[in-house]
Amino acid sequence: MKKLAMVLAEILLMFFAITEPVISGEGSNSDTNSSGRVVFSQRLHDVNYDLNIDSAIEAGKYNDVADRYKIENYFISKYTGIQSTDFSLVQFDQGVTYEEVLKDLAKKNLRPAELTELLAFGAQYPGIQLYFDVIALGSTFDSLTMNLETGKSFKRKHVFHLGGYLEDHSYDGYRNAERFISTLEIFEETSTGEVSYGKVSDPYYGYELFLAMPVASDRFLQRRK
Repeated sequence: MKKLAMVLAEILLMFFAITEPVISGEGSNSDTNSSGRVVFSQRLHDVNYDLNIDSAIEAGKYNDVADRYKIENYFISKYTGIQSTDFSLVQFDQGVTYEEVLKDLAKKNLRPAELTELLAFGAQYPGIQLYFDVIALGSTFDSLTMNLETGKSFKRKHVFHLGGYLEDHSYDGYRNAERFISTLEIFEETSTGEVSYGKVSDPYYGYELFLAMPVASDRFLQRRK
């Protein structure tokens, strides 16, 4: 019954995405209020917060895993056990930064999903990432880069996201779905110490969804000691 409900929910969202895109590139205005809207809410069943990386990737049946060693380093969850929780997908109608998304989620009493939850979402709702990039802003990690001209290092911040595409060649009966896990750079600290925020949502296409969990549900989750 759970599986049937998940499949029906996924079909509903994909139908909405295909027949009536949530965002139109025409007439977008970057000066408007950067408030996102919840476009989909559902249940994430039996999230195994103790699952190892190999099992999580196998469960999701991903075709490609970029930066796997980074996933291994940042995969440990702050929660433990096998638990179910609600989730929401939030979308913005203009380009927004990492900080703007976090502020908007907080106003909605949501927190950004972590990596464990993102991979569980990909396993339970595999078709959504074929049409949208699904971003988990709770899965951040930093990297250091050297400026060869100045010899100074600066920091970059990244998050994990799910993506994919669908190849449909109806004329020869060929249909192929590619699903992957990758990283997205969200800002960098320049050699002078300034922080340059990149947009984590594209104002033209609007095909980014931010996976978020209700803050209230955290009290039911068992935290790792």
